[in-house]
Amino acid sequence: MDLTPDADTATLFAAIEAGGGEDVRLGYGQDEAWQRLAHRLTMLLTESAPLHRFLY
Repeated sequence: MDLTPDADTATLFAAIEAGGGEDVRLGYGQDEAWQRLAHRLTMLLTESAPLHRFLY
């Protein structure tokens, strides 16, 4: 697992840039990208051990 840029990060960066420094409200596709990115980060931090993700 790693956090190399992919389509999800591009989607989220585009949403942040479009927000122009204001609060960003994610649409359905952007929210799904956020969920996938959060899952990738959790798996990276827990060394891909499925049960460890519930300890954080």
